[in-house]
Amino acid sequence: MTRDQNSQPSRGRPATPHRPGVHIKPAGQTQDQLRLRGIDRKLGLLQADEVVTVRRLTEGAQRDPVLLQRLHAAKIIPGARVTATSDDHGVLITRSRVTIRLTRKLASLVYVSPT
Repeated sequence: MTRDQNSQPSRGRPATPHRPGVHIKPAGQTQDQLRLRGIDRKLGLLQADEVVTVRRLTEGAQRDPVLLQRLHAAKIIPGARVTATSDDHGVLITRSRVTIRLTRKLASLVYVSPT
């Protein structure tokens, strides 16, 4: 009996092409279009004041102990509702009257969705 390529074992990878944490932005979609569709987007790319829900932290964020400490101290964790304000110096993130400022690069390690 022979096996075709589709019946090969997955060798530890999910059987489907989707892997948790891998999100592909639909081609040609702007951040505003993604917001309207409810798709997770990078916090560092927000253009205006918005109330959003933190969805996930990238692996890069999870490997940065200083960033994790700052987010944890402000209780900015997945599931938290925050207000994000963008300015020339980065992104201000406010939750329960506690505000932290992140550079756009660091804020882009945090994915959010509309509330």
